[in-house]
Amino acid sequence: MILSCSACSTRYLLDPDVLTSDGRRVRCTKCGHVWHQEPPGSSRVQAESAPAESRTIPRDSDLGQARHATAGGRNFLGWATLLLFVAGTIVIGFLARQQVVTAWPPIERLYMLVGLESEVIGTGLEIRNVTSERLLEEGIQSLVIKGEVMNTSEAVREVPNLSGRLQDSQGGTVHEWRFAATEARLLPGEIVIFETRVENPSFKAEALAISFIGHD
Repeated sequence: MILSCSACSTRYLLDPDVLTSDGRRVRCTKCGHVWHQEPPGSSRVQAESAPAESRTIPRDSDLGQARHATAGGRNFLGWATLLLFVAGTIVIGFLARQQVVTAWPPIERLYMLVGLESEVIGTGLEIRNVTSERLLEEGIQSLVIKGEVMNTSEAVREVPNLSGRLQDSQGGTVHEWRFAATEARLLPGEIVIFETRVENPSFKAEALAISFIGHD
């Protein structure tokens, strides 16, 4: 016999032998609508002559199993997504550890605990008190940048080269250059002052960033 869901009009082919004399509850697998289906011959049965889709009506006993399987699939998908997120975070933290330490120096200790201290450029060093000033000398405009590098660790540290970046309002780099501090090695707690300048800086420059880079 052919049934039609009154909610979404989806048609089903149903074996009438599965219906008792009083009928039974059936559920539409497409929209979830549930109704009581009378057996063939009942005055409330509306037979249809249109071709039915190749679908079957799930029995009540099957509904619980279907819900359990769906919930299990959702739980598995949720755990898989969480594991992928955690793994991706670890990979990004490993590959971009220099940028992470520059943005948040306290995390440097975590890298040291997991044995990545030697991999991070400028470990144990801190760039601080950076200032900039525009000067006009003999008709040439210059941007003079000054700052300090401090050894915040308890060991002697090699001072790597530094990189300067001028950025526009969107964070894009409009000018980048390299320079070196006047001291190549610092004792614990020691500070070295650096100074660098850019001639005729771009008029788009609105921000300044100083960071460590590797030696050439």
